[in-house]
Amino acid sequence: AMALVAGGLCRGLGSHPAAPGRDAVVFVWLLLSTWFTAPARAIQVTVSDPYHVVILFQPVTLPCTYQMTSTPTQPIVIWKYKSFCRDRIADAFSPASVDNQLNAQLVAGNPGYNPYVECQDSVRTVRVVATKQGNAVT
Repeated sequence: AMALVAGGLCRGLGSHPAAPGRDAVVFVWLLLSTWFTAPARAIQVTVSDPYHVVILFQPVTLPCTYQMTSTPTQPIVIWKYKSFCRDRIADAFSPASVDNQLNAQLVAGNPGYNPYVECQDSVRTVRVVATKQGNAVT
C-alpha cells in the first residue's frame, strides 16, 4: 500500500503515469486507518549492566536507555529466584571429578568466568518470587 502512495506522489515510477485519484483514496485510507485504530504500544529497553543482585523489595536503579512507539505504560518489574548452577559443597568433596577439572580449565581460559552462576536457566531452578506494576505487588 505504501508503494501506491509513493507512486501517486511521484507521478508513477514506471513507464505509465499513476492514477492520482486512486492513489489519493489509498493515501486517505491509510491516514484514517492510522487515526482510528488502537495505538500499537512497544518499548525496547537496553540495560547496560543486566546483572544486579539486590534484597527483595529494596529500591534499585537500573541505568538503561529506551525507545517507545506510543504512550508509555507502567513497567512490570519481576523478581526471580535463580539457584546456583553448581553445588559448591559437592565440588569441595570431589575435587578430582571430571566436571571440576573441566570447570578449572574453563576458568583458566576465561578470566572472570564463574561456573557457579554462569549457565543457562534451563539447567537451574528459576522461580518468580514477586512482580510489581505501579503500586500493585503480586
